[in-house]
Amino acid sequence: MWTSLYPGRSEEAVPIRHITNGVHVPTWLAPQMFRLYDRHLGTGWAEHSGEPEIWEGIESVDDAELWETHLSLKTRLLEFARLRAVEQAERRGVIGQDIAGPGQKS
Repeated sequence: MWTSLYPGRSEEAVPIRHITNGVHVPTWLAPQMFRLYDRHLGTGWAEHSGEPEIWEGIESVDDAELWETHLSLKTRLLEFARLRAVEQAERRGVIGQDIAGPGQKS
């Protein structure tokens, strides 16, 4: 894939090896989920998240605790999206009932 960037080199000699769409766990994961994982996987799990054995502790996560954390984060996301929608509507000069989103009262 990258040989055109290195004319005259064989594919094996191209210095670009692997490219992934991976994430940086400490900046990608919500703090609430990070704390939940800390409790069940042990502190320092993020530095070893690519090691399969670190995830053996995931079975100890209570389904209700995981679901509660998920719902809490989902609620925060929806509140954020609604607030942004209202702010954008106000900047455009939309007022009153036109600002209210689904299930909301203006």
